[in-house]
Amino acid sequence: MEVREAVVLVTGASSGIGRATALAFDAAGARVAVAARRRERLDEIAKQMRSVLVVPTDLAVESQATAMVDRTLEHFGRIDVLINNAGYAKPIGSDALDPVQTRRSIEIHLIAAMVATRRALPSMLRQGHGHIINVCSPSGMLGVPMLADYTASKAAMIGWTRALQAEWLGTEITVTEYEPGLIDTEFGRSGDASQASREDRPSGGTGPLAALSPEHVAGQLVDCVRRPRSLMYSNFQTRMLCWMLESVRFRHLIGSRIGRAQRKHLGLSVFSIDRDS
Repeated sequence: MEVREAVVLVTGASSGIGRATALAFDAAGARVAVAARRRERLDEIAKQMRSVLVVPTDLAVESQATAMVDRTLEHFGRIDVLINNAGYAKPIGSDALDPVQTRRSIEIHLIAAMVATRRALPSMLRQGHGHIINVCSPSGMLGVPMLADYTASKAAMIGWTRALQAEWLGTEITVTEYEPGLIDTEFGRSGDASQASREDRPSGGTGPLAALSPEHVAGQLVDCVRRPRSLMYSNFQTRMLCWMLESVRFRHLIGSRIGRAQRKHLGLSVFSIDRDS
């Protein structure tokens, strides 16, 4: 697909991958709708862009996810690319998970993406093309300790993405599963799995275990629209990691190391509940 003048809707655009992606598509000549909860951050990004629509949206609210798509269609007349990128996580032990937090994670990573995709689909079919890019996570294959709700929702997102690919194969709608691996974002510096894994890898910001920049991911997503593919990894190391996670022994080894680092970082034990309760 030609990126110039394409209409691209990016969720989670207030920071990290979403912010970098919105700026990259704008620089490539696309018309971009940016969606996130934090209006002030979206306004700041918009000042740096050529053709942009700011759509403040809480994706945990289904009606707002629907309105986000409708507002973009009203403003630009179409949506060529929908990038489901928004992410949410709060580290907590699996035995202390709050159902409210779990629902929010599922609503943001899975339900909102489903709602937005379904809402955008009729317009894409009428225009004869469309591209859905779902920013997934290897954590959905690993199962990251202290982030059980996040990893469960990302695993569900991977499954949903692959179901769409199987259903819509050979049609005018392209669906991409993007696996970003370890990215240096605000999300990754706030106590999530990326923070934990930093304690287990060499410092210095270089080498195969160094975090990639959001700009690196953004450039790949622009290229993915130009040259569509079903599955894309942020780098070779992420591709190998996803392949190695098929091994239970390797998965447990990596997961246990992350778990120890997370508990140390958060000052938690394995179980938070009273054994005598």
